[in-house]
Amino acid sequence: MCLVLWMKPQKQERQLRRVAYKLPGHDDGSSLTETGDVLSLLLHCSFFFIARVIPPMSVVNDFLINAANDHSMSGGNCRWKPFELDAAEYRALVTALKRRRFKSVVPPRWVRTHRDWGTWCGHIVWGVPIANAKRLKLRIAELEQQIGATDGSDEQVVGLLKKLMALNMEWARYFSEHSSQKPKIPLVRVP
Repeated sequence: MCLVLWMKPQKQERQLRRVAYKLPGHDDGSSLTETGDVLSLLLHCSFFFIARVIPPMSVVNDFLINAANDHSMSGGNCRWKPFELDAAEYRALVTALKRRRFKSVVPPRWVRTHRDWGTWCGHIVWGVPIANAKRLKLRIAELEQQIGATDGSDEQVVGLLKKLMALNMEWARYFSEHSSQKPKIPLVRVP
């Protein structure tokens, strides 16, 4: 006689992608190499998560590709080799974020990049009006592209950098004048 036990198949949970990244070390300019999952990398990047809202896959991938080479995007805290998440890796990230009480909120269609995400989060978290914020952020992005593409003289680069600094100050002023005192959605606190 043969006894057969039937067990309900267990859902195989996908592990988060493991990545190596560098964090600033001591005051001597050294860096520490860390190996962790993609969520730990994103949590080390002070400019990625603004609130406990799950970003769309396009935003995550835009950040993982572009911030790897642009330390101002990551908050200057991390360096890594650019990569993208596939759909299954993104779903695993979403699952991990939900365990940390992040919320799914469907953003408007125009939110495709990390810059768009930051603008939209400024609205849903702090109440900053979107229309003028988008215009300012677009002007900042255009100037950053001009600076990156210029082969001009130092004077030309300095002139563009001054314009960029003035626009960033205008953005900071706008944000400060139009944001609420308290966030509407819980912020991310990284240990």
